[in-house]
Amino acid sequence: MLLSIEYRGQLALATASARFTREVVAGTVVTDLLKTLAADEGEQFRRLVLDENGECGSTLFVALDGEHLRLDAGATIPDSAREMVVMPPIAGG
Repeated sequence: MLLSIEYRGQLALATASARFTREVVAGTVVTDLLKTLAADEGEQFRRLVLDENGECGSTLFVALDGEHLRLDAGATIPDSAREMVVMPPIAGG
């Protein structure tokens, strides 16, 4: 299935394209998809998405069709999914 993926914040600046479409198999674990995407992008992107152990950062925000996902819960991508938004934490005051 085709999934629209949008990067926001610093991730959008760290990539060549902040929004694109990718073929994804239904049932794919979201963290596995994020690791694959990190392997496709540059070092700056990887540092924002993965920790020093190569795992997805615990503060990474991911929404699937407008619903926030808990990455530690083993979330998968259902066949009805159309859009995924990925954003690193925002700091500031």
